[in-house]
Amino acid sequence: MQEQRSSNRKTYDSRQKGANLIVEIAQQEYGKKTARQVQDLITDLGALYEGKWPTHEACQVGYHTIDHAQDVTLAIGRMVAGWNMAHRQQRLPESYFLAGIAAGLFHDTGYIKDKGDHEGHGGKYTFRHVERSVKLAHDYLSSRWPGSIMERVCRLILLTDFQKEDDEPLSQLDDDQESVMGRIVATADLIAQMADIDYITKIDDLFAEFLEAYQSEGRQPLAERGIQIYSSAQEILVGTPAFYEQFVIPRLESLGRMDRYLNRFFADGRNPYQENILANISLNFDRDRPQWQHLGEIFEQRGVVSHEQIMRAMHLQTSGETIPGEESAKLDPAPSDLLLAWADRKTTTRRLGAILLAMNAIDRDELCQGLIAQILPPTLLKTLTKRELVFLLQASVLLQNIGQDSIVLESLIKRTAVFMDCEASAIHMFDMAAGEAVTIVATGFLSASVGMRQPLDKNLAGWVQHHGQPVSISEEQGESQLNLADDTVDKFKIKSVLMTPLQVNGESVGVLELVNKNSVEFTEHEIEIIACLANIIGSSLDSFLWGN
Repeated sequence: MQEQRSSNRKTYDSRQKGANLIVEIAQQEYGKKTARQVQDLITDLGALYEGKWPTHEACQVGYHTIDHAQDVTLAIGRMVAGWNMAHRQQRLPESYFLAGIAAGLFHDTGYIKDKGDHEGHGGKYTFRHVERSVKLAHDYLSSRWPGSIMERVCRLILLTDFQKEDDEPLSQLDDDQESVMGRIVATADLIAQMADIDYITKIDDLFAEFLEAYQSEGRQPLAERGIQIYSSAQEILVGTPAFYEQFVIPRLESLGRMDRYLNRFFADGRNPYQENILANISLNFDRDRPQWQHLGEIFEQRGVVSHEQIMRAMHLQTSGETIPGEESAKLDPAPSDLLLAWADRKTTTRRLGAILLAMNAIDRDELCQGLIAQILPPTLLKTLTKRELVFLLQASVLLQNIGQDSIVLESLIKRTAVFMDCEASAIHMFDMAAGEAVTIVATGFLSASVGMRQPLDKNLAGWVQHHGQPVSISEEQGESQLNLADDTVDKFKIKSVLMTPLQVNGESVGVLELVNKNSVEFTEHEIEIIACLANIIGSSLDSFLWGN
């Protein structure tokens, strides 16, 4: 079912992390009392979406879920924190912050059906959900919060209705501070969904909601109201870049580009929401470039092993079961945990290649051929120049000494930045338990970020980890600047970024990042070379960490 697909995308743990981040901002900005109020609100809204309120069914739409509500609310909290940093003498009052958080959590509750309503999933309310959200927020808050805050929440929710003229809801706000909060709420609703790591895969769910609304209200009446009618999910997907350029950017401009305060919130002065948006609307999904492949995929494509054998080997890899010809090996800590501590020890893990050998599914020569193809795809090998081959050879030689000191990685990424004519480079490793990317080594103007932790939920490194593929974005993709102009922040201007995943034994444990290529954009061939380098780095880390 639609709601089951949606619920599978984000685990309870990751949802709880998002809630914790919102509460953490509330406490840091306004203290423990406010944090408790926010936590209570999140808990109650979670119960609403789960169908535990006596007045409403559980949320059944696949796009406008509790995950989306929390993503928008977190973006609101981050922008408020950024605003407060930039305007220390004009900080937003606690009551305005609470109203903004409540508006974020309630703004799409209008998709939730009343108790006993078993018709459709709630998509029928797509073009009238805002009024239902306002009523639900009013009914809930009227007996819990002061009337002035409750009314402010309702006014803020109305700002998420983009069917209305830009200035109409803004003109109804009480004062300048409420206007700031309103612009933040409206901005968060736009950027949070477009920066969602799962944005592309959620398009099907969004179209399902539209389709239910079309069936409920009729396509012709909706079209007469000026509402665009989509014929398929693919039409939405293909039209996303134009939608962003022709609607989202002008709308963000009219709202005062409140998303620039995210630069303030994130310590490195970059705007990860903007980077994720550009990654989502880029052509990266359509590019035909060599991708890092699991050994099993390579063997299966070559017809060496069957799909059933791969499935059996993968089961053995994680189950701990022993097979003839292979010594038993206990499961070890996740590679990312060892990398974060830069573990100076030898360990062992169960490798797919070794398991397939023990199963007599492949021989040693086939394993070696597969390892070569995994690190250096044949299609790339045919196009490499002498200079590029020498660079990759030198990288391989350097990485033979990776166990001696992390300076090897620093030297390598310095050489990589020079080779690619970039201003800066870095390697970030994933701490999946904390949901963060940690900068291990960095060069150029990124050097100051070593040791810095950034949340993966809205972060280009998180996008790469999630999709397992390189991404290249630049300011020429439709946005004048990746990190929006903010005179209060003295940071380097980001013109282009290339991030490539580092894979260790099938797990994305980090990313290699290159920033500001002098020619601005990275070519497809250059992306392929850096993907190859990342494969070599991943293989070297693999050998170092696991004692091969």
